[in-house]
Amino acid sequence: MTKKIETKFKVALNKLERAVKRLEDGEIDLEKSVDVFVEGMENAAFCQNILNESERKVEIVIANFAKAKEALQEFDKTELYDEE
Repeated sequence: MTKKIETKFKVALNKLERAVKRLEDGEIDLEKSVDVFVEGMENAAFCQNILNESERKVEIVIANFAKAKEALQEFDKTELYDEE
């Protein structure tokens, strides 16, 4: 994740946390609550997209690691040099 995306993620997460707090406090009127809720949902969707992308990257690394490990185990089973 680039620094720019990481910063945007942190900002969106912070905004989401503030929106949740404002809604939980119940000190804003209904119309403003709807606006805050919509903004929170937008930030939640942005954060979820970033997390999904990160998860896919981790899955790729794990899958490739498993394949590489399997290939190395097969490599270790073969004899490259004849012992004389």
